[in-house]
Amino acid sequence: MVCFYDASMRKPPETLEEFYETEHLNVRFMEGRTSLVVLASSGLDKTRIRRPLVTVSNFNAIPPFVKGSRLLATQMNLMQLKTLKCLDVAPLHFETDPVTVYMVWHERSISDPAHIWLRHRIQRIANEVASRMSAIEEQLL
Repeated sequence: MVCFYDASMRKPPETLEEFYETEHLNVRFMEGRTSLVVLASSGLDKTRIRRPLVTVSNFNAIPPFVKGSRLLATQMNLMQLKTLKCLDVAPLHFETDPVTVYMVWHERSISDPAHIWLRHRIQRIANEVASRMSAIEEQLL
């Protein structure tokens, strides 16, 4: 997880205290959970994080709200490759657990040749993304 922001409008939070005091943008999913749920296991005092100023329904809606504002979006680092590449990115000042993304399909599709091809294609792309993220993380260190 990293912070996405607009560097022409603000600097990233330099301390945990600044992170708590920052105006946040949040993504709310259909079941009511939010993108900040991943921070629950980080040891953060979630009661100190300001209530999100803006809540959107999908990740593609983040850039129009963050660009030109002082909002901060805490999201998965891989989003800097595509969805949030127009935003500036900074590391968090605390550790978070990795976010696991699962590929799930119905049992009846296990042997379907088209479905097998699609799953293999998704796995190849996921491996390529993981390699690109490793290269980016090495540059940041």
